[in-house]
Amino acid sequence: MQQYGVEDYWTIPVSGRGGCEDYALLKRQRLMRAGWPASALLMTVVLG
Repeated sequence: MQQYGVEDYWTIPVSGRGGCEDYALLKRQRLMRAGWPASALLMTVVLG
């Protein structure tokens, strides 16, 4: 809320701050840059 003004905003953490989902996106980005295919890097969201 402090950083983006909304409850939950998923993005690559360029400021060094973010939630666990932001770091999952960063890890996915880095793995793709290292040569992993996007199709091998699936993410699942569970809503409860």
